[in-house]
Amino acid sequence: MQLSYIRDNFEFFKNEVVKELIDYYGSKYRDLIISRIEDTNFIFYVAPHYSSFLISGLKKKRNYKELKEEFSKFKKDVKLNNLENNRLYKSKDKEEARYPYTINDGIICFSYKYNNNTDELCREIYIPVFYADDCSIIHEMIHSVMSAPLFLTEKDDEYFLQYKMGLSVSCDGMSDILEESLTEMDAKIIAKRIRKRKIYFIDKYCLFDRSKWFYDNFISYTTDFYKAFKDKINKARLTLNLRELKYWIGEEEYNEFINLIEDYYDNYYDCDGAFYKFYINKSVAKMKEIKRQN
Repeated sequence: MQLSYIRDNFEFFKNEVVKELIDYYGSKYRDLIISRIEDTNFIFYVAPHYSSFLISGLKKKRNYKELKEEFSKFKKDVKLNNLENNRLYKSKDKEEARYPYTINDGIICFSYKYNNNTDELCREIYIPVFYADDCSIIHEMIHSVMSAPLFLTEKDDEYFLQYKMGLSVSCDGMSDILEESLTEMDAKIIAKRIRKRKIYFIDKYCLFDRSKWFYDNFISYTTDFYKAFKDKINKARLTLNLRELKYWIGEEEYNEFINLIEDYYDNYYDCDGAFYKFYINKSVAKMKEIKRQN
């Protein structure tokens, strides 16, 4: 994967994903989706421990020889370009708010941060090449679309941004795992649509098996909830307003559902999943009944 490949192909891929997001969530959210993605800085980077990190991943792939050759070209390309701070490509020529542990650990993620150096609010998606695939980029793009600032908090002479992300509100006790599982469901659908149109970006360069992602373990517990109230849920996620959703399906019942999902997440490695699924389904059934009455 040459650096020129990222520069030449990413903007096309991003714009095609935006079209799919508009079609999926509805044209009435067109301006919102476009503005939030346009406001996002996409940063492709090389993790500090890349060589050992990637070689272990290479050996697990069927096309090992092809990827090894590609990785050798990539290393030469990086060396020739003498990259600063391991950054390969940034969609915006601006200073980042930085997310140090992401860079060190080789993680793909979305962050919405306050840059103390420039007094800017920064939407940023960090993408480690050879680790990310198209679906994971789409996942983080959905996070960017579903996010907006709440307020700044000050600590040690620095400001930190608190923000909403879909159904997850950092200061309101809402479930991160619920929003993550909904985002992963949507990302898989959008990725499938893109691939059906023969549009690929970095899928073929991904070294790790993403067929079973951690959030997939929770999708079967949240699918019924999502299917039953999808339009209202997505309206709440995009407008970042939970009031109408809670009124429509019952605030007490919604909170019960959230608590069950969070409790299952907290005890995931020590609990009986079938036990939680039974009570989660009962909680969704209560919300469906309230919906019928409304």
